[in-house]
Amino acid sequence: MAGVTKLLQFFSTAALTQVVLMLSQLILLPIQIRLWGHSATAAWYSAVALATITTVVDCGLRTAGHAELMRCMSRPAGELAARDYFRQVWAWIRILVSVVTVLLITGDCFFTTMILGHPYPFWKAALILAYALETVLIIRIMYLDTLGFYRGAEVSYFIFAALRLALAVPALLLFRLGANGLAWLFLLTSALALALQGRLLCRRITLLSILAAPPRKLSFRILAVARHTVAEPCANWVRLSLPVLVIAAISTPAAVNTYVALRAAFGAGRTTIQQLSRVASVEYLRFRADRRSAAAESLLSIFVALAGLIGTGVAAFIVADNMRILGLWLAHFDRSL
Repeated sequence: MAGVTKLLQFFSTAALTQVVLMLSQLILLPIQIRLWGHSATAAWYSAVALATITTVVDCGLRTAGHAELMRCMSRPAGELAARDYFRQVWAWIRILVSVVTVLLITGDCFFTTMILGHPYPFWKAALILAYALETVLIIRIMYLDTLGFYRGAEVSYFIFAALRLALAVPALLLFRLGANGLAWLFLLTSALALALQGRLLCRRITLLSILAAPPRKLSFRILAVARHTVAEPCANWVRLSLPVLVIAAISTPAAVNTYVALRAAFGAGRTTIQQLSRVASVEYLRFRADRRSAAAESLLSIFVALAGLIGTGVAAFIVADNMRILGLWLAHFDRSL
């Protein structure tokens, strides 16, 4: 009964998080278009597409180490091998995120100043840092899920999303904030959310500390695991963010904003499925660990069927709508585009 209550609490919080994330997409884009115009808004979302490279630079290592984390937390004294394995994974994740973030900012600065001959807008660096911190926030949420802290992990992300939306909307409407101010606001909210998560949830879980000491000798064997996990995050970035950069290079700013709007609409199904998969994956692992294979397979089958139903339902609604609602949502919308 306690387990059911925990899951219901998680789903209620997850539903609120989804509402906030959906409102962020529905509210910010039209406000930006009306205040900044299509050109500045397209430049913002192109910068966001570049910054989201930091969300995949762990090469999918976030999917490794869950079983080891579960074992070493359940039996701290008797699972030294599992503890060492997870410390290796967590160290490599932090190294990859840090190094690639620095390289991305350096490369963007070099391209802007040396190739294009323009002064570098430092708000782009702030935006890249903001998404790098958000990446660490999300990865820790995945590991907290593994330990059964569904509700606390989800609350930490809800606070992050709600805080960003609550600050961004009045900043845009009341103070006419531009891209520079909004980028620094994004960085502030990412840093605050990460600090709050560490204070409330990870204070006693030293393995998940941002400043946790890495192993004395890093194992490249652990890093080699990334060759099995890198495809999925890279495919996500190529599918969702790369088109923004391509469209920005070959088409009009209005085309960029139209794509971002369509991505937000279709993404409602994707984000809902991702929320469900968090619980389904952990519970599947628990069933398998308890040697309840039949229950694990049943759970997996139900989740796959439900995910397909949700995705198909959202896509069918948007296609049937034929851009009518989106046309009201965006300013100066061109259906033929």
